[in-house]
Amino acid sequence: MEEGEAIESKMLSRSIEKAQRKVEGRNFDIRKQLLEYDDVANDQRKVVYELRDELMSVDDISDMIEQNR
Repeated sequence: MEEGEAIESKMLSRSIEKAQRKVEGRNFDIRKQLLEYDDVANDQRKVVYELRDELMSVDDISDMIEQNR
């Protein structure tokens, strides 16, 4: 076999394809999980910004602080 020559083996090709499908499946699951975490973080960020905006819009924040304890 010469250097750079293509390896032609059905068994080897199937094994490589199977391994690639496994890796792609794992990578998909990782991306899906990251998107779910990102959604949770985004929801929390929205709540914090809403509270911040509310606090910034009132003159006396003591009542709001008591309500959120």
